[in-house]
Amino acid sequence: MTNNQQQRQVSKRVFASELNESFLVEKRGDGDYDPRLQTLVSGKYAGRVVVVGTLTDVQEINDDGYLQAKVHTGDDSLYAYAGQYQEEAQSALQDLDAPAYVAMVGKPSAYELDNGGMNVSIKPETVQEVSKAEREQWVLEAANASLDRLEAFDPHDGEAGEEAMATYEDIEQLHEQIRNGVEQAVESVFGEAETEEASVEDSADEEQDEIAEMDINELRMYVSKETEYKASGDYHELEQKARGTFNDSGQAAEA
Repeated sequence: MTNNQQQRQVSKRVFASELNESFLVEKRGDGDYDPRLQTLVSGKYAGRVVVVGTLTDVQEINDDGYLQAKVHTGDDSLYAYAGQYQEEAQSALQDLDAPAYVAMVGKPSAYELDNGGMNVSIKPETVQEVSKAEREQWVLEAANASLDRLEAFDPHDGEAGEEAMATYEDIEQLHEQIRNGVEQAVESVFGEAETEEASVEDSADEEQDEIAEMDINELRMYVSKETEYKASGDYHELEQKARGTFNDSGQAAEA
């Protein structure tokens, strides 16, 4: 990877179902400031990720105040760990009461467990509480980004796609798993709506059944339409809210 390509690495919108499977996280280069990049199963590099979901649990796991946070992104749960080197995120998590909708920007991390498995998590740099509407907006934007990456996957690109193909076993099954995660997350946007009108509930159930039967192209068209319909504001504003006072390159998230 060239220096220019490293500089172009921006934060990715990633669901838990993909993040948890993307265990290849390596430093790119020998310099002190060369980045550690995650090779996503969908065939792109991620230097940072932006996730928005439901904070379901925060636990202090040692005497130094090291925190473990569990966040559900509509498809699955991911874990984030914040200690003295993630002071801003640590402080924010200490002040939050679960459950709460949160936006988190952080660096992906992975290490091998004693049993040979891999643990993938996030080292959060900022954590901000967000509204339900902002959470729904992120789900639809992340669904679009995830499906775009799957559609553009190239195992012969000489970079992330080739690394993903060589590293992750049964890549087609993993891609199907990501697609199912997208489907589940999109369904959650509609399934959380509470109503006393039975006819509306029946309509929501029918819509979820229709989503489950869509192929990837139909799902992409559906998500694109609903993103325009449900968007409560500009996505880049949501990312800036997630970043808080974090001073990065100023680049916005991309697929």
